[in-house]
Amino acid sequence: MPSSLRASARLQRPTGCLGCLGRLALILAGGVVAGAVLLVAIDHVFVPWAFYLGGTRHVLPVWQGIGRMRGPGGDYVVSLWISPARPDRTFHLPSVDGQAYLCTPRGDRFLLRATGYFTSKIGADTDGKQMEFELRRRPLLWRVIGGDERPRVDLRGTWRNSNLELDDDGSLSRAFLPDGMLNTGPPRNQPRTRAHASLVLHEIPFSWRLADCRASDR
Repeated sequence: MPSSLRASARLQRPTGCLGCLGRLALILAGGVVAGAVLLVAIDHVFVPWAFYLGGTRHVLPVWQGIGRMRGPGGDYVVSLWISPARPDRTFHLPSVDGQAYLCTPRGDRFLLRATGYFTSKIGADTDGKQMEFELRRRPLLWRVIGGDERPRVDLRGTWRNSNLELDDDGSLSRAFLPDGMLNTGPPRNQPRTRAHASLVLHEIPFSWRLADCRASDR
């Protein structure tokens, strides 16, 4: 067989399943990267403020912080990350979604969904702007079967440079008993609001893994 035909046969030889899977994996990875870049570009256009949360420029529209507050039975640590969400339906205010860990003095840790919104229109600078948050437990398949959302913690406060200074409006004292145990009794027996708790969330470097509040020494 002439050398030119042998070379042509080698070029047309099937690469096998492993070669196909490798190419497919590269295509999928490229699609994921392209999709992520597109989403970030869209956020740059529609929610530019999300890249300046805390007063510093972020590559991704995400902010993460951690802090400690005094509540029933001792200190509670909150680890939180947030990113832009659909605007508030009523007033079309800038909104965020995210997740939080709440660690109790007893060593319990609750994974909570965080939703929040600014109380006024904002530009790129969030310093001095006010926000409100709801932290709720959302078990697996919550949207389908429902479930107990407790602990429910409400936070209101203001951005101060890279920190969020918040007040819990007494919600922590309603969610937990004096010894720090979660109140799981009937809603009608929920404790009355006692002292408010102050919380300062300090910005920390963003990680794809939510910081474990149990390991915090703040």
